[in-house]
Amino acid sequence: MSYSKSDQTKSTKVKKKSKSTRKSLIKKLDDVVRQIIRLRDTHCCSCGKRLEDNLQVSHYIGRRHYSLRWDLRNVAGSCPGCNLLHNHNTLPYTTFMIREYGEEILKEFSEIMKLHTKFSTSQLEELLHKIEEQIKELK
Repeated sequence: MSYSKSDQTKSTKVKKKSKSTRKSLIKKLDDVVRQIIRLRDTHCCSCGKRLEDNLQVSHYIGRRHYSLRWDLRNVAGSCPGCNLLHNHNTLPYTTFMIREYGEEILKEFSEIMKLHTKFSTSQLEELLHKIEEQIKELK
């Protein structure tokens, strides 16, 4: 079976639109989580310093792990210095995680990290809706 040039063009356009939608949903999710952290956290999770305009969103487990990227337990407000040093000295952030959520969270995150999750567009939309509901509760 052969495809005409117009069929191939239509197929490419659909794929680009789908990728663009997925990319925009990921950006929206990142933005909403950032808003939640700015509303929720007033002090650096590592050093305890009061955060003002210089709050950064710090992920205990890196953003490349989509299974934890938008889990609000994995994200905390951090001062720029601690956020930069987090990868070289994990002890302060780990101490915060255990104090905040208990040691079980480290085991749970370790298991979740092993899952190579790739969310579908509909799953991303559903997750965005759930997280947007949480931001309403904080306001």
